[in-house]
Amino acid sequence: MADFEKYIPKLFEAEGKLGDTTKHKNDKGGWTNAGVTLKTFRSFYGQTKTVADLRNMTYDQWYRIMKSYWDTCKADKIQNQSIAEIVVDWNINSGISGRKGTQKAIGTDADGIFGPKTLAALNAQPQKCVFCKIIEARKVFFYELVINDETQKDNLDGWLNRLKKFRYED
Repeated sequence: MADFEKYIPKLFEAEGKLGDTTKHKNDKGGWTNAGVTLKTFRSFYGQTKTVADLRNMTYDQWYRIMKSYWDTCKADKIQNQSIAEIVVDWNINSGISGRKGTQKAIGTDADGIFGPKTLAALNAQPQKCVFCKIIEARKVFFYELVINDETQKDNLDGWLNRLKKFRYED
């Protein structure tokens, strides 16, 4: 089964280290620190939290938030670590759209809820095929974002480069 602790180093590599608070002009997430947006930070720790609070987020606060994405996908029940990581990464970056995209890619009802049917489909299908289906679905998702909102074109190369870092391992 997949293990969140194994994912943490890759997550920091993709999202940056704590304290590197950024706000990119065309990033709809707004202020972000190590992959956590101000909006998400506030949803966990209170609506009065500021950018300074986000900048000073502790490892424990970050961990709680990122683990919640893992838990929403029930990733501990996904047999393959590579699949769990690509699924959770899409959830971190796109929320329910990522979960629905994953479900659509593997042929289950795209309701955004990872229940027994989704987990069974993730685990029962040939694992490398599942991984490739999710990668391809995520690429399509990125291109559709740009087609529907040209301001997102500035983000496309970064999204695709991030996706290229994921590798399938048995």
